[in-house]
Amino acid sequence: MQVFLLFCNIGISLLVAMLGKKRNIGYGWSFVFCFLLGPLIGLIIILCSKKKDVYFVDVQTNDDLAAIKKEDQL
Repeated sequence: MQVFLLFCNIGISLLVAMLGKKRNIGYGWSFVFCFLLGPLIGLIIILCSKKKDVYFVDVQTNDDLAAIKKEDQL
């Protein structure tokens, strides 16, 4: 019975730790906290961690590209 509970704890910890992939805490530390402190406490720690920085790329539309090409031709 204890082995079953251990495997359940590991499985739930692995699932909850996946939320940490896109956060500063990372997947490994997320799993460690979930496994040692319990999935609920681990989830709280993960959600308190900041998300990784997101970089936005300015994509020009086709209309903008056409206007730039016309300016270059003049």
